[in-house]
Amino acid sequence: MKMTIVGSMVFLDKYEEAKIKLEEIGHSVILPEKDPMPEPIPKKRKLESMNDFNKNLLESDSIIVMNYTKDEKKNHIGANTLMEIGMAFNREKKIFILNPIPDFCRHELEAIGCVVLNGDLEKVR
Repeated sequence: MKMTIVGSMVFLDKYEEAKIKLEEIGHSVILPEKDPMPEPIPKKRKLESMNDFNKNLLESDSIIVMNYTKDEKKNHIGANTLMEIGMAFNREKKIFILNPIPDFCRHELEAIGCVVLNGDLEKVR
């Protein structure tokens, strides 16, 4: 299966580790572009990143949301990632979520059929 990794950009190193593991079990993985984004993020650069995601999504069968703990927020899913999940849903892509879904968006993500992996990349099917 071809998949695009999504999540907070602070975890790019973990995404590279996940890519290796997923490829070892037979998947093809697209990583988000390595781009240290300054704060505040220029609107033009943010739009370019979103367009890059759109292109990657069109080439993918699924996305995998890498929701690690960030700033004491367990299993963090931010605004941009939530938008990417919605875009994947609208394009009928399979949506995997690495760790349990945070309470603030649990009902919505369960309703659209996200597959929670509970930290186990081997469950990607």
